[in-house]
Amino acid sequence: MADLAAGKFIDFTGVLWADIVLNVASLVPVPGLTLWIAWGIRERRHGVRGAAEMNRDPKRSIFARRPRTRWRLAWLSVAGALVLVGVAGVLALQDYDGADSALPMGVLYLVAWAVCMPLLRPRHADGPD
Repeated sequence: MADLAAGKFIDFTGVLWADIVLNVASLVPVPGLTLWIAWGIRERRHGVRGAAEMNRDPKRSIFARRPRTRWRLAWLSVAGALVLVGVAGVLALQDYDGADSALPMGVLYLVAWAVCMPLLRPRHADGPD
């Protein structure tokens, strides 16, 4: 797991296709979860209109201003976490050595989504945007 912080390709199983799938699936949930949390906190702190006003400042821009964009990124992120859990689970059942370390990572992403999705879901603005 220390290789992940170093930005290197993690050799989970020794099988190239499985390692590529696990590496991609372990990175897909990160942007969606990060933007969901950042924008949710910004909306809770400043309100919907205040968060949109802050987004107009180019130095403080966050990509996921529109709720539709946030929901799409969220479902893409959840799908990546599900793929990670599914592939790592199947590989762990087939006794691949390194797949056991990918399974908790996917479960951690899913738990984070289970907590953050209902708590920080997008709020609707009172008037026109």
